[in-house]
Amino acid sequence: MRRLIVVTLVCIALAALAGLTGCASQSGPSSPSAPSIDQARKVLETAYPGSKIVDFRKLNGEMKVVEGQPTYVYHFLAGMELPAGIGWQHENLPYGLSAGFVSNGPGQAHAFGAQVDPIPAGATGVSKGTITFRETERGWLTNDRPVADEGYCPPKTPPQACYKKLGWDKLN
Repeated sequence: MRRLIVVTLVCIALAALAGLTGCASQSGPSSPSAPSIDQARKVLETAYPGSKIVDFRKLNGEMKVVEGQPTYVYHFLAGMELPAGIGWQHENLPYGLSAGFVSNGPGQAHAFGAQVDPIPAGATGVSKGTITFRETERGWLTNDRPVADEGYCPPKTPPQACYKKLGWDKLN
């Protein structure tokens, strides 16, 4: 009798384990768990046209559901070589506008007459922030520009040294 109970319990445990294993393998490759690093990098290349991305790191990521839509908030840190014609717009602007990179070509108008300093071509630009992707039938997509803090260092400065100068080296 005791042997029958043990055998029955073992069979129940094995059946439960097989059921759990089967359920766990149901999630297929059709639903990626997160956007790829290449997808996020392409968003950044679009946001900073003409810049050469020389360092790109994923810091974190969060799955969320916003109004029934699966989303993924991708946290990144990036370093890039800036092209000619980029300027630094200073802070203290109305309507929540903050400091950051702007086009600085001849005759370029800037928001509210903001002070803009030219940045030399080849300067190291850095950016840390988030990209919000939404899951669709075609995979992870975004229409948004990254929400990011930006900074820069003189030409030939390695991104890691620029991160350190800005205190961003502690993010890793």
